[in-house]
Amino acid sequence: KYFAFDRGFDLVYYNRWKNTFDAAEWQEEIEKYIEETIADIEQEYEKNKGRVWYSPDTLLLDELAPIYVEEKYWDRLLSLMSKETDLDRLLKYHHYLLKLYPLQLLAIYLPAFERSGDVAGGRREYEDLAIKMKMVIEAIPEGKDEVIAIAEKINRKYPRRPAMIEELN
Repeated sequence: KYFAFDRGFDLVYYNRWKNTFDAAEWQEEIEKYIEETIADIEQEYEKNKGRVWYSPDTLLLDELAPIYVEEKYWDRLLSLMSKETDLDRLLKYHHYLLKLYPLQLLAIYLPAFERSGDVAGGRREYEDLAIKMKMVIEAIPEGKDEVIAIAEKINRKYPRRPAMIEELN
């Protein structure tokens, strides 16, 4: 258990830890670990409230998403993702949930696209944003108009960023 989570998530040690239990015991053990992790993160956040710049939801996604993926807790993963605004962090789990929750993912991505447009600061970042928008349009064709609307909204919001306008067009 220690080595599975010591420096990030280690799948080999995670599976070794998991194999020391039968199915029923494992379910109980992993639920206990998830509850402890949530409690630890929330307690640490409350202790440092007012002095921290991060959201506890971001830490929970970083800590629990690999477990949710391995255990196929897709609904829990989607719930954690719905509280995240960082596009790169969200897209790490895109392929796991795409088939099950395409429209819910689109609803999560739209504000993240807008936020990415707000913080982008150079042609390379604008190009990266455009590539990610195209990828989501290809993966979720029903959301094409909404993604294009977000790109147009970003362009209207920042008319003095010609490189952004060029890339997003």
